[in-house]
Amino acid sequence: MPIGVPKVPYRIPGDEEATWVDLYNVMYRER
Repeated sequence: MPIGVPKVPYRIPGDEEATWVDLYNVMYRER
């Protein structure tokens, strides 16, 4: 099991700057 979850910059539509969220959260949202 990985020690840390990879973080990726995720830009929310309408937001000015990207926030760093975990990769699994992004994959879940993109479905």
